[in-house]
Parts: sequence; structure tokens; C-alpha cells
Amino acid sequence: MMSLLAPILVIGILVFFHELGHFWVAKRSGIRVEAFSIGFGPQIFGFTRGETEYKVSWIPFGGYVKMAGEEPDDQGGDEPWRFHKKSVPVRSAVILAGPVANIILAIVVYALLYFTYGMPVYSTEIGWVLPDTPAERAGIQRGDRITAVAGEPVADFTELAEAIVARKDEALPILVTRGGSTVELSLTLGDASLIGIQPESPPVIGNVVPGGAADRAGMLSGDRIVRIGTESIARWSDLRLALQQDIGEELSIAWERAGVREETALKPDIFEESDA
Repeated sequence: MMSLLAPILVIGILVFFHELGHFWVAKRSGIRVEAFSIGFGPQIFGFTRGETEYKVSWIPFGGYVKMAGEEPDDQGGDEPWRFHKKSVPVRSAVILAGPVANIILAIVVYALLYFTYGMPVYSTEIGWVLPDTPAERAGIQRGDRITAVAGEPVADFTELAEAIVARKDEALPILVTRGGSTVELSLTLGDASLIGIQPESPPVIGNVVPGGAADRAGMLSGDRIVRIGTESIARWSDLRLALQQDIGEELSIAWERAGVREETALKPDIFEESDA
């Protein structure tokens, strides 16, 4: 049910702010707004305040602001509050206000998310090496921690990737910490589209595919996987390895949410692995 309501709610919010942009600029410009509707079709509920009817309608995929003098068959009057009697700059501002409102909304939402949760920063510890890639050919292994590229220290995974891509045609010396020792490798990216490494990360679920195995099991974004079968899971690569060992089999899986452990048996869906 939530997988159905969530998109409708998100679309409703986007539509509301889009139409609010049109509405606000129209009112500030002295244009009479006759209707402000979220949704199309028959009205669910609404009310009238002043000259404007506010309503929510049954079809949630859109909305509208109806202004006096906006439609060709409503342009007979000469009253100054009609849309068609306003100057071209004013009419243009009203039309552009909707998209601008959505852009402002996106900036505000992303800013709030950034200041609330921050941006994920991954270390240079390697969680997975993709086969037949420059990283595998260079000898990089799962569990390696890359400390320098071409003599320059790298503090996080983003710096590591940028340093390699910036000098893709060179054979770059790579310093790796492996089992307490420092190993020097050589990596050439060349024309390859991928370096072939993925950073280590905690086994926390990011997005849950609607209708997928995790969704059917009741898992949510933010849940932390702690066990697959008899194997304890401490890192994302542990989870990936455990799932690969029992492809197509029903597994016992345990996860934690807000300090409470839950457990179920599920058969993971099989997806073609995507390069990253």
C-alpha cells in the first residue's frame, strides 16, 4: 500500500509547489485567480476564500491555477486584473514561476538533507574488485587500503578515483596497505570506463526495490544486516559474498532496526550485476 501512496504523495507535493509558484506571482501581480486545484477531475473537497476556489481533485497527477482572462474564450473584458491585460514580462513571470518554484524546492530539500544527514564519505578500503578490470589486472584485492596514487596521499574514495581518472593514460604507482604491510602496485586505466573497485561500507540498506525480496520481507531503508545464514555480517562485502555463495537458495537473514533485531527466511532475487 505504501509503495502506491508514496509516489502519489511525492507528486502531490511537487504539484502543490509548482502551482503555488504560479498562484503567488499571479496574486502579487494583481491577477484574479479563480481556482487553485491539486489534481484533476471531480473534486474531493474544497472551499472558497475571496475570489478563489481551493480544491483537491481525484486524479492526482497534476493540477492547475485558473486565472481570469487566461483562456481565449475568457478575454472579452478589459478589467486590469485579467491575465491577458497584463504586460508580456508579467505574464512571462507568472508562467515561469511554476518551474522556478520546483527548482527552489529541490534546492531546499537537498540542503536540508545535506545538513541533516551529511554526504557519505567512503574510505579507501576496497570492498570489492570487479573481474577483468584495470584494478584486478593491477593486483588490487578485497580488503586492501589504498594510501597513495602516484606519490600523492588519498584521504577518501572520491580522491582516489579522481586521481586515477585524471592520469588515466599513465602507469600509476599505487601504494596499498595489505595485512600490515605496504605493497606497491601499478595501475593503468587507459580507455577502460571503470577502474573496477568498490569501496567498503557498512551493511546498511539504502533503497528497497518495491515488490522485491527485501520489500516482501518487510525490510526498510536504513536497516542494518547482521547475519546471513550462520555468517555474521560486518561489512557490505561480507553480505555480498554470503549472497553469492548461496545464489537461488532460501536464506535465513537477520537485521537490526533502531536496536531491535528481526529475522526471516527469504529467497533473494537474482539481478544481473551492474558495474560500478
